[in-house]
Amino acid sequence: MIYPHEFSPDLVSIVQEFNCGPDEWSKDVNSWIRGGPDDGESALSCIANQNRWCRVWIYSTGESPTPETLVGYSSLGLGRWPFGTTKIPIGTIPFLGVDLRFQKQYHEGKESFAMGMYRDLLSSADALLDPQIKILGLYVDPRNDDGIKFWRKCGFENLEGKTYLEHGVAYQGMFSQFR
Repeated sequence: MIYPHEFSPDLVSIVQEFNCGPDEWSKDVNSWIRGGPDDGESALSCIANQNRWCRVWIYSTGESPTPETLVGYSSLGLGRWPFGTTKIPIGTIPFLGVDLRFQKQYHEGKESFAMGMYRDLLSSADALLDPQIKILGLYVDPRNDDGIKFWRKCGFENLEGKTYLEHGVAYQGMFSQFR
């Protein structure tokens, strides 16, 4: 079983060793959850930003999270993306990361830890987002084949023409209708 815990400053020490891999695309996922509230682009700065709604959860294999039981984290935000000629409000997934120790592993012999975290995120999105928001969107590094495969398994598809350029990489926008 995995347990979700809403992320807050008092849980920062638990995520300092979080590591979802050495690949270039993993470095941003690692640093985003580890960063402090003044780091600009971090989970804590996202939560603290009064102009940007964002929620973050960490997941553990125990009822009380520790660095040893930390499975990963997910996040949920808001955005406006173009569909056709109109920008519509959507829920966004800024980051979702699974620690290397739990990647491609199954909990309770049923589903991957990543899928369990995503299902919890879907439940949170359904409960927290305005009922008129029916789409979730995210960006994925085009070199991250496993990530793209996972998001496609979750029902996401590419949004043609929607990319985000950072560090010289055009991250691909993907979306899924969740309601």
